[in-house]
Amino acid sequence: MIRRISPLARLTDPETSHQAAADAAAHSATDREMALIAHYRHRELGLTDFELAELINRQPTSAGGRRCDLMKPSRKHVPEPWVEAHVTISGAKVKRPTPSGSAAQVWRINEVGMKAAERLLERLAAA
Repeated sequence: MIRRISPLARLTDPETSHQAAADAAAHSATDREMALIAHYRHRELGLTDFELAELINRQPTSAGGRRCDLMKPSRKHVPEPWVEAHVTISGAKVKRPTPSGSAAQVWRINEVGMKAAERLLERLAAA
């Protein structure tokens, strides 16, 4: 049997891991776009990964991964960071409670991200 190899799974991983990795790769671009739009729509107060997860209907770990995608420059998807830590004027990081009561970092879209979100929304409206 020939096993389809996914770059997101190790060669030694079972077939189910390779299938999950392929599924994740297929959805990550759309999820990244949903995360960008969610951050755009909540640009004033920002979002924790838990809040983002609820808005895009994903697990917090998946939502956090897509938020990280928006923070890491890459030639293909994000030429420069679009989301950054929300900080006060004094430089303190803004945090809000998670469902369990722990503190979670709040993330906000920056100017570059807002322009990218506006281009995306225009493209989606034209489709």
